[in-house]
Amino acid sequence: MGHACQYVGRRRGRIFPYEMLTTVHDFLGYGYVAGQVVHGFNACVRCMDDTTYRQLDRDPGSSKTVFMGHRRWLREDDPWRKRKDLFDGQDEPRRWPRTRSGEQIDELLKNWKECPPPGKKRKAPEPLLKVWKTRSVFWDLPYWKILRVPHSLDVMHITKNVCESLLGTLLNMPEKTKDGPKARYDLQSIGIREELHAGRPNDDDDDDDDDDDEDDEAEDTQSRRKGKKAKKIEYYCPPRASL
Repeated sequence: MGHACQYVGRRRGRIFPYEMLTTVHDFLGYGYVAGQVVHGFNACVRCMDDTTYRQLDRDPGSSKTVFMGHRRWLREDDPWRKRKDLFDGQDEPRRWPRTRSGEQIDELLKNWKECPPPGKKRKAPEPLLKVWKTRSVFWDLPYWKILRVPHSLDVMHITKNVCESLLGTLLNMPEKTKDGPKARYDLQSIGIREELHAGRPNDDDDDDDDDDDEDDEAEDTQSRRKGKKAKKIEYYCPPRASL
């Protein structure tokens, strides 16, 4: 970190050396600060262009992009690598992705001829290796390429989102749960957790479904009269009953 002493700041007439060790932000802020792609097929900031992704079916599924390669980071003898019935229906024999060093990334960005200059709005070129949108200004710091963790994620936002989704699903909260017909069809398209697949409705339940639809229409009409936007709730989809 000796090069950082060349950057000095002034406070109350005194000159003191300082250095920036890391930045802290949420996941979207990571993309703005680091100049990386944080959405789409290469959204993992560690795997980069070696990200394992899967596009789910649109109808009747959720059409989401899921990343099922997280078992690559486990030890080679970990038993979870062979639990294909719980993940994507396949064993995971691969090792963890190759991580580029700061020197390698700095060299790639320096040789990127189509790199858009910061601050100027124009048509963005194709991201470098589908990972980098631009060269961050932090790469101008001489010590930035030797930092092990130049960017950090704010744990508060991650903990809040994960806890909210987990508790909402376990408690079956209508507006917070991640369980529903689309989630069940996603499991069916992947071919895992057969006991949770979406089943066909029984003929005996047709009358009950009609009553529920009438109640929903009445609630929507009442919400519109009050000037509130009616929100469509995706109700819990129970597992298929065993015959």
